[in-house]
Amino acid sequence: MKTAAKQLRRSIVIADIALILLGFLLIAFPDQSATLICRIIGILLCVMGVIRAIVYFAGERHIVLGSFALVQGAALIGFGLLFAIHPEQLASILILALAISLIVSGVMKLQYAIDFARLHIRVWWLQLLSAAALIVLGIVALANPFETASALMVYTGISIACGAIWDLVSILWLGKQIDKAAALLKDRGAQADAIDVDYEDVN
Repeated sequence: MKTAAKQLRRSIVIADIALILLGFLLIAFPDQSATLICRIIGILLCVMGVIRAIVYFAGERHIVLGSFALVQGAALIGFGLLFAIHPEQLASILILALAISLIVSGVMKLQYAIDFARLHIRVWWLQLLSAAALIVLGIVALANPFETASALMVYTGISIACGAIWDLVSILWLGKQIDKAAALLKDRGAQADAIDVDYEDVN
């Protein structure tokens, strides 16, 4: 389970870094052709797919019916090729897809907030606020109140980058908390074993 948790954490970190790069790309080149952005997205998806496939062949082959890394990798590569080869057909729905992804990310962070609350983590309400903010940002992007497509691209890029950065900080912080808790439990277990040994020696 510890190995699976580390692999999941690594996958989330890679995805967040890719989203941060995508957000900065939208901010830096808002006036560029949407087809170019689609091609870059296709390349990023292919890279993520190859990474997922490598993760499967390198460390998850022994997990029978428990890992979907190869399927995820193939799907990412397929979508990546679609974006790269036919960007003109997909450019029109790019912003729609990004806006929906913001809302989905907000719902995921809502689940984080619930999980944090169940674990009695005091900062769970920060996750709740970030979830609400992302959902609102996604709805605004769908409504598109901006006068130019360039402004919408910049807004969407800022929203995606901020959401990914927050998600990256959250998963890294949560990972450290889990590692600390595991170390504490291990120390307590070692102390309990020492007490048992001393008790047997006295007997």
